[in-house]
Amino acid sequence: MSKPRVVINEEDKSVSVEYGIAEKQQVILKNIKLSKINSELQSGAKSILTNQEGKPINIVELENDLRKLITHFQNEGYYFASITNLNSNTLINYDKSFAFVDLNPEITLDKKVCFNEFVINGNVETNTAVIAREIDLVSGELITPVKIETIRQRLSGLNLFSSLRITPYMIYEAESNECPKTNLIVQVKEKDFGLVEIAPGFRTDLGAKLSTGIIYNNLNGMNRSASLRLQGNRRVNLDGFDSRRKEENKDLIEYSVKASFVEPYLFHDILKTQVEFELSSSFQRIRFTKFDADIFRLSPQFSKTFTKWLSTSVRYQFERIIQFDATELKDNDNFSIGGITPSLTFDFRDDIINPKKGAFFNLSSEWANSNFGSMKLDDLEVNFVKVISRNRFYYPIGNFVVALSIAGGYQKNFANKILMDSSGNPVLHTEGYDKGKPKTKGYIPSIKVFRLDGYDEIRGYDDGEINRLMDGTPVGEVIVQNEAYFTAIKFEPRYSLTDNLKLGVFFDAGRVFVSDFRPFKLRSSLGAGIKYVTPVGSLDFDYGVKLQRKTNTGGVRDSMGRFHLSIGFF
Repeated sequence: MSKPRVVINEEDKSVSVEYGIAEKQQVILKNIKLSKINSELQSGAKSILTNQEGKPINIVELENDLRKLITHFQNEGYYFASITNLNSNTLINYDKSFAFVDLNPEITLDKKVCFNEFVINGNVETNTAVIAREIDLVSGELITPVKIETIRQRLSGLNLFSSLRITPYMIYEAESNECPKTNLIVQVKEKDFGLVEIAPGFRTDLGAKLSTGIIYNNLNGMNRSASLRLQGNRRVNLDGFDSRRKEENKDLIEYSVKASFVEPYLFHDILKTQVEFELSSSFQRIRFTKFDADIFRLSPQFSKTFTKWLSTSVRYQFERIIQFDATELKDNDNFSIGGITPSLTFDFRDDIINPKKGAFFNLSSEWANSNFGSMKLDDLEVNFVKVISRNRFYYPIGNFVVALSIAGGYQKNFANKILMDSSGNPVLHTEGYDKGKPKTKGYIPSIKVFRLDGYDEIRGYDDGEINRLMDGTPVGEVIVQNEAYFTAIKFEPRYSLTDNLKLGVFFDAGRVFVSDFRPFKLRSSLGAGIKYVTPVGSLDFDYGVKLQRKTNTGGVRDSMGRFHLSIGFF
């Protein structure tokens, strides 16, 4: 390369700096010499390298190639393999003309190492069996860095230890062994297992809120956990309520109490595999568009993780719901709903909290009927199915990540036999949206009908604006005697300012439907937001603007847009 030359252009008053670069001939990698390595191992190792014999040498990739060599032999069972001449002039040899070069890494393989037993230190309260069941190795099995890292991740995932170290320790016996026995020394330092949380906060839909919890994560030293959580909130606006409830402006505190117990390895000695069991019970007072409700829930759940990307669960839930302060008489009711919900999840994301690439797929279905404890009276029966599919996709482009969420749901009422009066005529509804229509023996309770909130919220809309049918009727005013649907789509390119701070713009679209499904007749919005990534999810500050402002059946026109503050689901 020549010295820099400054060129001044008087016409456009610009200055440029020029360098002259003279290319020399390419250097060809003549030989990769792996001394002391048999020919079979050599061919496998050479095939994974970027630099190949007979091709121009790529000095930039040389360090990566040397690392690949060691990793390759370690994964073949030579855990203590190393290159002894990394800092020596003998690693690379040029010929006199500098036209050819030989690569001569001196690799010491030592012997393959096989697992013998584990030795655990530092666990004071944690039972040794809790650690042992995460070490998925059998005596005589080859030890590799990949297997050690898998064990480390599984032990870290227990969330019991503040520090963790796994060290192989080779045992040499008197006789010559082809695969020396090696112990794994597992050194841990335990966390404080009890935790008390107090978390004030604010959400645009719930208003000011305060939550607290008491959690213990290692009951009896077996990694069982128990928790008690309490949350209360007071809404600062009632925009999502109907006109009567907004005018009355009742100051009702919403709250919830939830207790849960988790056994991560249910009947492990019998099943010989991990099945997680969770039992939870809760009481909640919550406000809806047209009524308030007290809800008691009891829910046992069984979960099984098959691989890092495949998991499934089965949950039974019994709910006792008492609705009150309803605008329409029909909603001042109470229900007993028992149902079972199987769920299947495929998770290919690179990170659960802050995904940059990959995809997530979840399919669940709730089956509620009298066989599972739902009410069945002469004139009222709860018997329905609810299917939901939620899918997310993430694609990186430089510092951008393009995120896409597609969700949809289907509900069907099976208690659809038309009620007859003593004269044999259909019994008709006498009020509300369904006035004049025949009554069926059962319907989907309003509290169970699809609404676009939480995971499926459409930014830019409040609950009262988005949860309406195409004719503007609030979905809460409709008695769902047949079918209901929902669609929610979110598209969001994000730009990373830092690892924890992201800017994004978004397009959201969605709608709820009853009986008449029109997947392309959606309400939509555009907006922008800021995401701050925390250990429990992203804290999202979003503002959405409606693309289709409507005037509802009460003559009230939609607002232009809405601000949203939430812990991110997407």
